[in-house]
Amino acid sequence: MKIILILVLLSQIVLGQELPKSNQLVLEYAKNNLGKKVGDGVCVTLTNRALRNKDEIVAPKRVTKMYLDGKIGKKVKDGEHVIAGDIVRFVGVKYFDGDNCYSMKNHIGIVKEVKEGVLYFYEQNSLDNNQITFIHSRVVESKIDERNVVCGNINFYRPK
Repeated sequence: MKIILILVLLSQIVLGQELPKSNQLVLEYAKNNLGKKVGDGVCVTLTNRALRNKDEIVAPKRVTKMYLDGKIGKKVKDGEHVIAGDIVRFVGVKYFDGDNCYSMKNHIGIVKEVKEGVLYFYEQNSLDNNQITFIHSRVVESKIDERNVVCGNINFYRPK
């Protein structure tokens, strides 16, 4: 069954909008760790530490809806703008990038910006030659174009 994707993903960030302090801190943490391995290299570790802007927090190994709803903040509703520093969660997302098809069964990152239907985000534990590698995992900037998404759900959360 094909799940129709997206929602808010591609509401544009309002230019010149002042970001909430929590979003500023999350975004700053991701930028400051670009190219570095955060903690154990798992995607949720980056997000967890960015939300607290501290290095001593240990993130859970699995990202669950309960964890997200309870710890991250309020889910961004359909029609609301996605802004820099929001948390993005991918569930069962498949997309094409050129001739390659990629899958994000359960992944999480930090929104950098949304521009002309393209979501730019920070993540770690991303695919390397179509394989997940924790050992060499580091924070990178990635993007996904809504026109290339085949199925899955992308949800956004506004940090507390």
